[in-house]
Amino acid sequence: MSGDVAEPDEARPWRPERGPKPTVRTWPRRDPPALWVWSKGRWRWATVRARQDGRVAYQVSVDLDGSTS
Repeated sequence: MSGDVAEPDEARPWRPERGPKPTVRTWPRRDPPALWVWSKGRWRWATVRARQDGRVAYQVSVDLDGSTS
């Protein structure tokens, strides 16, 4: 995993004029799925907290400064 990857953009909050409210799915804290995310110039491991359907968006927990294990 490398190459020229753009930094991600934060998703805008949902508003009624943007269409139907997305369906949100969450996972238990004890056993969440995980994925790799690109942030601050490198790939980082992130646990998934929620998935929003409509346009698929994920809410993740990621350690950006290396202060957690």
